[in-house]
Amino acid sequence: MPRYYFNLRDGDELFPDDEGIELPAIQGARKVAFRGLADCARDAICSVSGGRMAVEVVDSRQNILFVAKLAFATEFVEHDDTIAGETQLAQKSDLSPVRKSSETNGVKHRDLAS
Repeated sequence: MPRYYFNLRDGDELFPDDEGIELPAIQGARKVAFRGLADCARDAICSVSGGRMAVEVVDSRQNILFVAKLAFATEFVEHDDTIAGETQLAQKSDLSPVRKSSETNGVKHRDLAS
């Protein structure tokens, strides 16, 4: 039975799995990776570096078989009736410029392109 290793990436930091788990097929490794990623995200949601986390599933020779990724992003929504202070706060952020939505409800939003 093959052994799969689940290395955790938190931003640019790597936490290698030295033990691994024996599983009958890669489909089982996929389930373990997704469950582990969800558990890690729940525990570390306030401290995730750069807003991204991943589990690299590797074989016994350290060949990457697949990567399960999770990205955290904040999308600020600005309405036409936003008070001046909130508008100034949005303008001072390092996020992309506000663009008018194609929706007819007057809601503006930011592109989260990455």
